Amino acid sequence: MKNSLFYCVLFIGAQLLFSQQKKTPFEVHQLLYYENQNCTNEWYQNKYAVIYQNFYDSGQYIAYNLASFNDQSIVVYFVNQHQVMHYESFSLARFNAASNVELAIQGMKHMKDLDHLPKSKTKLKFIKKENVIRDHRMLTAYYFKAKNLEQVKEVVYYIDHGSSGTPFSYHESFYKEMQKQNFPLIGNVVQRDEKDREGETCSYILKSIQQPNKKFSIIFPE
Repeated sequence: MKNSLFYCVLFIGAQLLFSQQKKTPFEVHQLLYYENQNCTNEWYQNKYAVIYQNFYDSGQYIAYNLASFNDQSIVVYFVNQHQVMHYESFSLARFNAASNVELAIQGMKHMKDLDHLPKSKTKLKFIKKENVIRDHRMLTAYYFKAKNLEQVKEVVYYIDHGSSGTPFSYHESFYKEMQKQNFPLIGNVVQRDEKDREGETCSYILKSIQQPNKKFSIIFPE
């Protein structure tokens, strides 16, 4: 009887240890909240964007969009190495109320198991930069030519290099071009302009910077 109890406890302990090894934190350090402006056509249906950003890994973040704060549900995208490793629909109310979000992802063994995932074909090529003043702040505007980004022809990032943070972009080529030009990857993107082929501009304005209000983790079941 004692031996049976011992082996039962040992088995449960091993299972708990195994499950802990399979649970991986999806680290985020900053919450960015953007609103878009001047976006009237069908390409810009999402009014609000929320990004959970990782300071130390530009390719790892969590993002979702809202058409209205009355939305019943949202689709949350988990991005690692600039590849969408998972997306899932959540009740907006329940997601906002959660302090911890855990996801079980089938078909993956670990965080770096990304070879089977499609990569974005969007490419940004640096054109020029200039200093501008917005709301009594000195910003640096970085202009990029866009390729394979739906109807967008040009993207402009306005970065406040004096603020604490790391510039955020959905596109890996932004970081590669910035590093290629030896531009500093410090501060926050306070505005992003997307200019389409008809000359219209959609501006995404940074409205809020906060500490993350929840923790995320990934579980890789057998």
